[in-house]
Amino acid sequence: EKGVKLVKVDLEASTVFVKYRTDKTTPDEIRKAISLLGYRADDIPANKEAFDKLPECCKKEGSCDTH
Repeated sequence: EKGVKLVKVDLEASTVFVKYRTDKTTPDEIRKAISLLGYRADDIPANKEAFDKLPECCKKEGSCDTH
């Protein structure tokens, strides 16, 4: 995502820290980008096709929920 400077992922806590330039992107655009990679991002469900392509080790129960 344009404007993203740093990403830290905590797999155990299921959290992502993103440092970004506010003049280049927004939290909503970052959430959408995460969703398009196959992961749920807050209230945005994971893209089903991208989720299905993830390796089994990257699929977590509930991460593709649509609710």
